Amino acid sequence: MVTLTLDRVGAAYGRQTILEGISTPALQGGSLVALVGANGAGKSTLLRRLAGQLDGPGCVVAEHDGRPVEAARICYMPQDTTPEARLTVYESMILSLKNQSRGWRVSSHEHDEIESVLAMLGIAELGFRTMAELSGGQRQLAGLAQVLVRQPQILLLDEPTSALDLRRQMQFFKLIRQVVTARGMVCVASLHDLNQVMRFAECVLVLENRQHSVCGHPDVVLTPERLARVYGIEARIESCSRGQRHVFVDDCS
Repeated sequence: MVTLTLDRVGAAYGRQTILEGISTPALQGGSLVALVGANGAGKSTLLRRLAGQLDGPGCVVAEHDGRPVEAARICYMPQDTTPEARLTVYESMILSLKNQSRGWRVSSHEHDEIESVLAMLGIAELGFRTMAELSGGQRQLAGLAQVLVRQPQILLLDEPTSALDLRRQMQFFKLIRQVVTARGMVCVASLHDLNQVMRFAECVLVLENRQHSVCGHPDVVLTPERLARVYGIEARIESCSRGQRHVFVDDCS
């Protein structure tokens, strides 16, 4: 079982601490954890801290059956997923895969894994197109392919649906839920659409500001009072069809 636990985690740029005191219970493998908060609350910074790209106070504990998760199995997809424009999608996946190992020989098993991920994401036809030829949404899916081919145990996604249309967003979330469950990974994804959060996430981590956070089930954590503090909005949360809860914004101050 994979688990991810944050204990008073912070992040710093040089000597300046810009995020601190972020704690969670043990986040369980098979879970999609939504990271939400207003612009500037530190969502991207926290993801970079979890990915090991930033230093800071506190402790990040990623374990698999009681043993530390290898750094190579903690995979981060930033908002800007633009790789070398001359590479094909297939080549960019090979580069991502081989950056984590010695040598550049690609085994038949690795070729099979690349083709499996492309098919799973529904972008097999893009495999031999260059990154420069892709739309923004296609580049995001190619970026996701680059991290999934590494078979992560901790998957960190920064606004992964920002360039996708509504249909592709729904397909993306359904796919991520399936992958996370099937592979038993912990996925932490920064998201803006709270209705997507309530539909697909088992857990939500809300950054109320750079020093205060709360983590729990969306039905418990996402309240009108908290949304007013975090986003400065007046909102209602109501149950609709099939018991699904939705956020309705009444006013923005």
